[in-house]
Amino acid sequence: MTQTKEHEMNKLVVGYAKDEIYNDIQGDMVSISKQKIASGWPPKAAVEFGRQEAERKFLRTKLYGPEHEGLEMSSGGRPRPIVKKKGLPDMYKKACARDMADGIVKDEADYIKNLSPQVRKEFGL
Repeated sequence: MTQTKEHEMNKLVVGYAKDEIYNDIQGDMVSISKQKIASGWPPKAAVEFGRQEAERKFLRTKLYGPEHEGLEMSSGGRPRPIVKKKGLPDMYKKACARDMADGIVKDEADYIKNLSPQVRKEFGL
């Protein structure tokens, strides 16, 4: 990358300094822009593309969290089936309400946690 293109790129990047998320995306924006300029893109197009990609990455991380970064489904995979949890049967709901009133358990989840493994397996809890 020539000094002229790098200087022009830096001026264009600084032009986005008034954006609210500039400080969060500036590093990614510069690295993406440098890659595009090195592959032959003009500086203005490279910076615009770098900003869009950096913003997309930032917002995706904000929305889904950092653990989901790069975990898009690859081709050929099948999504896992959604398993709906069953609720407590009526006889256990009454017992749960009684135990909550007596202060033995905090909530229904605590009651289910304290059931025997065989009962949880039988009712799909």
